[in-house]
Amino acid sequence: MSSIVANNYASALFDLAREHDAVEQVRDDLVIVDAALCEPSVRTFFQARTVDVAEKKKLITNIFEGNVHRYLYITLMLLADAERLSIIDDVRAAYLSHYHRYKGINEAHVISAFELAERERAEIVSSLEKKFNCGITATFDVRPALIGGVLVEIDGRQLDFSVLGQLAALRDTMMKKSIEPRNYYEN
Repeated sequence: MSSIVANNYASALFDLAREHDAVEQVRDDLVIVDAALCEPSVRTFFQARTVDVAEKKKLITNIFEGNVHRYLYITLMLLADAERLSIIDDVRAAYLSHYHRYKGINEAHVISAFELAERERAEIVSSLEKKFNCGITATFDVRPALIGGVLVEIDGRQLDFSVLGQLAALRDTMMKKSIEPRNYYEN
């Protein structure tokens, strides 16, 4: 539910920012706001039901008014009024998704069997950019069960270049083929 609500806030914010040529500024400011609001002591303050909404808005005003784009500031005030400041991380993530789509950048999630060096990460991103003919931003995770290789999730598709995936494909192929006993020693 919170991701749907966060996406609604992010969509409205992105549309306003796009209409007023402030997409990059709002994106940059959102990263700063998210980092500030995710600080444990600040998060505790904003999640406390005992703290009045007016006090929360006062703190937002003191910290962010004039320091972030005004549409982002207004969005923060709306989130405070609705007591939804806890979803700011989801709003940021949804905004970045809108931003990437707008800029023609696909998001890829790359999972490898072991930690990849920066050079290897760059090579994977470069290969994906060539394959999909667009910019790519990638997140990387490690899943040792893959044994080797990588698994790429991009644009609603999954590209499996892992050893585990190859073994599963081999197993499936062998299971589909009817194996008839033969006398392999006859001439």
